[in-house]
Amino acid sequence: MTREEMARVAARAIGETTKENDKWMYLATKAGLIKGVGIGQIAPKGLTTRAQAIVVIERILSKNTGTDLDVDKYAVGSAEIAWHGTNIFTVMPEMWVTAEAHLKQAGKSSVEELWNEKLMTITSKDGMYQGKLDALIAIDLSDPNDPNLGLIAPINTLKWFNNQPSIRNLMVKDQKNSYVLYFKGGTVFNKDTKKYNPRERLQFRVDGFDSPDRNAFFDKGVLNASASIYRDSLFDIPAVIIPKTGTVQNYSDLEIRLQTPAGGWWFSESVPLRLKGNLEY
Repeated sequence: MTREEMARVAARAIGETTKENDKWMYLATKAGLIKGVGIGQIAPKGLTTRAQAIVVIERILSKNTGTDLDVDKYAVGSAEIAWHGTNIFTVMPEMWVTAEAHLKQAGKSSVEELWNEKLMTITSKDGMYQGKLDALIAIDLSDPNDPNLGLIAPINTLKWFNNQPSIRNLMVKDQKNSYVLYFKGGTVFNKDTKKYNPRERLQFRVDGFDSPDRNAFFDKGVLNASASIYRDSLFDIPAVIIPKTGTVQNYSDLEIRLQTPAGGWWFSESVPLRLKGNLEY
C-alpha cells in the first residue's frame, strides 16, 4: 500500500469524505494521522512500512476517541499544494479569511474550497498566449525551517520595492515578520511576442493587503502593504512580500490575479481566489 492509499484509508476511518482523489493526503495530514518522511516531504507514492501502518492505526484509534493529535504543518502544506496547487491556507491562515456569508453564498464549507484550481491557467482572448500557475507557494520568513525557503535563497540579497526607484536598499532580510508569496509557473506558449511580453514568468497581482499610511510606505520605506521583491532587477523574482501585521483591506477584495502580459482588447485575466470582507491585520 502506498502512503497515498494509506492516507485515503486513514481519513475515511475518522469519517472524512471527498470526491477529489488528490485531497486524501491533505485530510490525513491535517488530522494528524500521517506525518512527513522529512521536512515538507509527504512521499505519496512511497510504500507504507509495517511500522508506519501500526502508527497510523494507533492514531486513528486515538482520533476516534477524541484525542487531539500533533500535526506536521510542513506535511500539511505540501499535501495542500499537491491537492489544489497552493499552501496559503496552511502557512498563512490568519491572512486569508472571509465572512461566513461569503462561504454560504459560494456554496463552500471552508475557505480552502474557495481556491479555484481551474483558474490557474490564463489564456488571452485571441488565443495567442497562455500562462500557467503551477503552484502559489507561501513562505514564512520567520521560520528558518520552512521547506520552501530554497525557492528564494539567498535571502540576504533580496530586496523589496515600494515603487520609488530612488529607494533601492529595502532588504527582505529585515522583514522576518512577513510572508512571501512565490508564483511558480510561467508561459505555456506565446505565439505573438510583439504583442505579448516575451518574458517567461507569469504576470500576476495580489490585491487587498493595502497600506494604512501610504506616506510611510512610499517615502520612509515602511513595509505596511504587499510589495514586489527582486534580486538584481525589478520583477526578476516572481513573488511578493506581505507583512503579517500592519496592512488594511480598503475597498478591494482579497484577490490573487493572473494576467496576460499585454493590454488591448485581447487582454484577459483569471482570479483563482477572491475573498470578500473588510479586515485589518
